[in-house]
Amino acid sequence: MSLERGSHFGPYEVVSRIGTGGMGEVYRARDPRLDRDVALKVLPGDLAGDRERLVRFEREARAASALNHPNIITIYEIGVANGVSYIAMEFVDGWTLRDMMAEGPLEQKRMTELAVQIADGLAKAHAAGIVHRDLKPANVMVTRDGFAKILDFGLARRAPRDNSQSVLPTVTLETEPGTVFGTVGYMSPEQATAKPVDFRSDQFSFGAILYEMATGQRAFDRPSSLETMMAILKEDPKPPSEVNPAIPERLNAIITRCLAKDPKDRYWTTKNLASDLKELASGVQSAPIAQPPPRRSRPTRAGLVTVVAALLVAGAAAFFLTRSGGGAIDSLAVLPFETTSPEPDAAYLGQGIADNLIQRLSSLPNLRVISRSSVSRYRGQAVDPQKAARELKVRAVLTGTVVQRGDRLNVTAELVDARRNAHLWGKQYERRFDDILTLQEEISRDVSAELRPQRAPEKAPVANRGATTVADAYRSYLKGRYHWNKRTEADARRAIAYFQEAIERDPSYADAYDGLCDAWTTLGWYGFVPPTEAYPRAQAAARKAIEIDETVAEAHASLGGIELWFGWNWSVAEREFARTLELDPNYAPGRHWHADLFSIRGRHDEAIAESRKALELDPLSLIINTWLARRYYFARRLEDAERECRRALELDPNFPPARWQLGSVLVAQGKLKEAMAEFETAVRLSNDAPRYLGYLGNARARAGNAPGARTILQQLDRLEAGGRYVSALDRAIVQRGLGDDKRALDSIEKAFEDRPSLMPYLAIDPVWEGLRGNPRFQAVLAKLKLG
Repeated sequence: MSLERGSHFGPYEVVSRIGTGGMGEVYRARDPRLDRDVALKVLPGDLAGDRERLVRFEREARAASALNHPNIITIYEIGVANGVSYIAMEFVDGWTLRDMMAEGPLEQKRMTELAVQIADGLAKAHAAGIVHRDLKPANVMVTRDGFAKILDFGLARRAPRDNSQSVLPTVTLETEPGTVFGTVGYMSPEQATAKPVDFRSDQFSFGAILYEMATGQRAFDRPSSLETMMAILKEDPKPPSEVNPAIPERLNAIITRCLAKDPKDRYWTTKNLASDLKELASGVQSAPIAQPPPRRSRPTRAGLVTVVAALLVAGAAAFFLTRSGGGAIDSLAVLPFETTSPEPDAAYLGQGIADNLIQRLSSLPNLRVISRSSVSRYRGQAVDPQKAARELKVRAVLTGTVVQRGDRLNVTAELVDARRNAHLWGKQYERRFDDILTLQEEISRDVSAELRPQRAPEKAPVANRGATTVADAYRSYLKGRYHWNKRTEADARRAIAYFQEAIERDPSYADAYDGLCDAWTTLGWYGFVPPTEAYPRAQAAARKAIEIDETVAEAHASLGGIELWFGWNWSVAEREFARTLELDPNYAPGRHWHADLFSIRGRHDEAIAESRKALELDPLSLIINTWLARRYYFARRLEDAERECRRALELDPNFPPARWQLGSVLVAQGKLKEAMAEFETAVRLSNDAPRYLGYLGNARARAGNAPGARTILQQLDRLEAGGRYVSALDRAIVQRGLGDDKRALDSIEKAFEDRPSLMPYLAIDPVWEGLRGNPRFQAVLAKLKLG
């Protein structure tokens, strides 16, 4: 059908005809409802009864509408008007890339700018599991403002789920509308030979576009479509830099890698391709890109000897590079896998898979693996592996993406040597969700084989015996850990529900009991609920985990912490921490809590040393950084304590415990005005946490503001009356600041009833100076076995 200018089509007013393609006619139209121009793609009337065309037409709308990216055309709606199907999409005022290249290669700066934008758009589609399959210059628009837009997702498909789902192209000339599945000249070898395609097929097509943008010539330009197809399959194009000597070597390498015949020789993720192009555009030069070997005809016997000799030399060089000159990979960070799933509540997957790999890879010999709390700070961010490696002080970084669609998982993992900016390994995995446990085991085994190739067969990562084989239980466990990591009261309660759900699905799931322990401990330690309610439940869960599997290091650490803060049983806590570090010396929280025991027992040098070991394993952990400052504070090394507090606040200025600790240090230094400002910030950030209010009241009283301190006591009363848990120790701190030692001691003695988490620090916290000579205070310390 043909639409006349000024006519109405559904809610749209036709402005002009833009063009015709295999998938329909395109018009510029006006949407009076929103007062904007749109592009209308209309399925021609003679094709409306063609079922395949209609499916492809609707597929384009679904594929593009699932994406939201500035370099992908925006779909507004799909509909039917007058019995005709249409897609309303963003109107792009500009030119196609084909038009822009009509007079030769693009100027380099302009070319790299557009290349980065196209790669970013492709990376977004690929992360969502969408493969374009018909990327070519005519399907890229450039606006008058210079923004590239990928369009025409009519051939787009979700990435195949298994090797049985191949894509069968019908190959004809580009100019024959309605029959092309992919375009000759830009089609990948695997697409041309009816093999399954994934995101790397689009990389090949993009490489052909880059070649043309850089040289002004098509990479596989032959007289006929058949000869073009044969060239794609059998021949390497002339190196771009030979066609255009002005092309930088780095761009030459990028194009060559994209045009590799074997998909395995292209980029492991399109995100990495976009990253290389961004470095090129910014003028940053790093290590050369590894180029795939050219595909040549069958070598002669002499050629084979040469190749084998070269491989032996290269293998020996690689061995000595990683074992000597380059140094063995001795430290690793597993970053949260990027989750790009349409499934609701799927964010837990990326963090959960990373946590599992951290746990498994920590068992490799002579490998320091960064703990989960440091790497969790990168969740939801676009992370440069080299930058993350510098911040975490590691040699290698493992990154990945995970896409869940229904009961299917698509996981891509990549290992990078950050020191040499070298890609070490990468692989894509496709499995059913029910196979997620074996999938993680396979990934950890593959990574360990790269990190420790000579030991991989007999020293593979130790399987977690506290784990489960029930996929639904594991799913609930991952969701529990995801919420527990947020450390809020609401999330801790949600975590408890998920851990209990996991236990119901697998009553012998030790890790789920340990998670339940951690969630209850969080509620008790932060004073969200009375410790007498939280800690016994946490203790029961930890003991059940150990009963099921005595080798769960995390459960021993959790039990040690409970004995420390609630049981006040120092010898049992010491035994549990020792067992923790025997099972897993790389478990940072175990060392962190062990340091707490040293502090409480007055062994400050050992506490500081153990905290520093924990920090090496978890350098970006806010709580470990903050508590290293607390170790110095307890040791009366106040300048060191202040320095560490400020370092923690550089990581996150909105972390309430760091504000609280800095305020405590400033009080000990006599800087009361500055201290009050820190406590007030902690109170505001924590939604009036009673613990921080107590310290604020103490500082006000010390500064001579007794009415302000008494106002804090009244506020604590109101909070308690409103249902908030308020420890007697929170009131005692204010009363001590007011010099009301009798009431302060009454409150401290009353605190034995609910056993608040700060009781064990009575002997060492400077805030209690002045009371320590009092016989009643000494009796309290004796009861705690701290005297």
